[in-house]
Order: sequence, then C-alpha cells, then structure tokens
Amino acid sequence: MRIFASSHTCLPVLQPFAGGQIVVNNGAAGMPNFRGTQFGIATRISVQPSKDALYSERSKSLFVEAMRLEYDALAWEECFLTQWPAGSAAHRSYYGRIVEGPRYALEQALRRAPSTRSPWLAA
Repeated sequence: MRIFASSHTCLPVLQPFAGGQIVVNNGAAGMPNFRGTQFGIATRISVQPSKDALYSERSKSLFVEAMRLEYDALAWEECFLTQWPAGSAAHRSYYGRIVEGPRYALEQALRRAPSTRSPWLAA
C-alpha cells in the first residue's frame, strides 16, 4: 500500500515516508482545523496537482493534497447552539474549536519524511 488515507481524527496530518508512502488525514471537513480559521479540509488525491492546495506531498505519479473546504461558519455555530447549549458536554468539548479553531497551526499538519517506512503501510 502506498497511500493510507483516513478521515476525521480531529486534527489533519500529511506525512510522507520513505519509498513514496504517505499517511494522510483530513482532520475535520465541517469544523476549523487550525487556530483562527473557519474552514474545513478535504483530502484530494490526483494525478494532477491543484494550485489551491493548502499543503501537499507527491507519491510517484500521485499528488496528495489538503484542500480548503468552505462552509457557513455562522449557520453551523447557530445550529450547534440550538442542539448543545452552554453547559452541555458537547458545548464544553467543541464550542471553542467551532469559534476559534484548535491550538494547531497549518505548519504542524505537514510532517517531514522520516528515513524509515511507515509501520502501517506494507511494502
């Protein structure tokens, strides 16, 4: 396996490994992934690079990219608050991230390649 792509483990990551292997996770499509932002992320895997990628890595003929995914942040916040008001467990867990983003910077999502193969990807 060359590329292992998963979704929604809260924070995005794109990490290449030796031999063209890549692990990628989009973080959240419908919530901020970085401090001070109001957009989600979708993973794009293509034979052509995108000029709009937030960050990317190449694995042989494939480009693995994080793409900005816009949504109506105000409508999402209002919907969230109607279902999980202040004091609820979900409000305590998610509201800060919805309005401010997590304590995570875009630069943290793209990891540099270690010298070894990924333990999750078979040769």
